[in-house]
Amino acid sequence: RRSSTRIDQGLRSRGREGPMGCGSSVPAKGPGPAPRPAKGTDGSGTLEGKATNGIGGDGTIVATVAEVRQETSAVKLLRLRVPTKSVEGGEFAFRPGQWVDFYAPGVDKPGGYSIASSPRQLARDGTFDVACKQSRTQGTSHWIHDGAKPGDEVRVRVGGEFFMSTEDGDAPLLMVAGGIGISPLCAMLETLLERERSSRPAGGARGEDGSDANGRRKRHLRAVLLYSEKTEHALSGRVRDMALRSDGAFECVFHRTAAGRSTVAAKAQFEAMTTAELHAHLQSVGMDLGLDMMTKPELVDLAVASLTVVPNASSTPASPAKPPKKLHDAHQAEEAEQWDDSDTCGQGAITRDGRIDKKALGRAIDRLRAAAVSEGRSGTDVVAFLCGPPKMSDAMEKTLLKLGLPKQSVRLERWW
Repeated sequence: RRSSTRIDQGLRSRGREGPMGCGSSVPAKGPGPAPRPAKGTDGSGTLEGKATNGIGGDGTIVATVAEVRQETSAVKLLRLRVPTKSVEGGEFAFRPGQWVDFYAPGVDKPGGYSIASSPRQLARDGTFDVACKQSRTQGTSHWIHDGAKPGDEVRVRVGGEFFMSTEDGDAPLLMVAGGIGISPLCAMLETLLERERSSRPAGGARGEDGSDANGRRKRHLRAVLLYSEKTEHALSGRVRDMALRSDGAFECVFHRTAAGRSTVAAKAQFEAMTTAELHAHLQSVGMDLGLDMMTKPELVDLAVASLTVVPNASSTPASPAKPPKKLHDAHQAEEAEQWDDSDTCGQGAITRDGRIDKKALGRAIDRLRAAAVSEGRSGTDVVAFLCGPPKMSDAMEKTLLKLGLPKQSVRLERWW
């Protein structure tokens, strides 16, 4: 078990930016590309020398930006193209779940970004994807969000011990993602579904064998993704598409945390309030931020947060929050019932409010185990992959261990 401290110290010595990718505390099984030493770097992470035939003396590969796409308000997706010779010659290869050191032009320190696409995509057209969350302090993130355009050249190097091996892909898989931690799990899921499609027999019976209205035969459930985010789920379109294409082999539950949703509503309410209404509300919740609060960002944040506070019963806020629509509540309840129904397979992707908790994890494990038994693989237990903020990943790991998963079956991607 490699500690996050050791990994963090190693990356600092290379002058790397965080917190985007990382090493795992529990290495995945099977051989895989190891992080290459940072030859030709000085202590700050600045590259020395030029690449020859697309390959740098430090093990980096020149890649070209093929596409830049805005995924959410805070996340951009980059599609990078690698020279054919580097792919065919094996100089650039990765396993699903690994990350790349990302050297942007004019930026001293590299960023670390998990690869969000499958190795088969790289073999097919020489491209791979990375998702980058906007950051005010990281130079690489700033370049990606404000300067990257098709045709730009960057340098990348594969690293990381967090990946899905062939053996892992044979097990029922529980994926837990928080925020931008969805990236490596997308690569794993796409790889799993590619394997499922390649093993699918041609033709097949229709109707009585469990096929749907379009004649597609339902697959046994192989993977469940629990994906938590405040409001906007990055790569959600890709995830939903995989769920639809899986024919029941993959299900996803998007978890929207209540704090995130209330914050968005509070910001909208704050912007719509007059100064008089705002001060009346602050008085009703017992806050006095002063008349010059609008000139201080930290006080503005406190004012926005106060809009999620329920005022005293004797006070009436100037702009009361509207209660949620009953139709929305009914829809959420219906989705929850579908997920609770163990006989319902292949619902695809559903959305629930609230954080991922012990009940959600236990429900997912039960569904995966039941599917394995029905498929005749009762001796194969669940393998879990976790990637997200450290506190979330640590909490999920402890809960999964309490639910009975062996320690070696819980894999973590730790951020630094």
